[in-house]
Amino acid sequence: MQVLPITTEVLHCEMDRDCASDVTHIGSKGYLYCANHAPDRRPGEGCRALKGWEIALLESGQPVPSYKPISFKTYLITKNKRNLDGYNLS
Repeated sequence: MQVLPITTEVLHCEMDRDCASDVTHIGSKGYLYCANHAPDRRPGEGCRALKGWEIALLESGQPVPSYKPISFKTYLITKNKRNLDGYNLS
């Protein structure tokens, strides 16, 4: 079993490089925004609030699995399925 080092990514709002607010939203193109800058996105470009587990995933250096929101349970099921693809479990 491989033990990976624990890393913590510093998340910052990508609308303004001087913004020190916490990241709370993700744009449809994958950019991260704080609650103050999220509404200022271009009209027609999607932006949604991140779930707590998604923020924790980003802080650990992992990508959010999809712009479309999914539950943490669904994420675990699909992650485990991807890890098991190609292996004969019988």
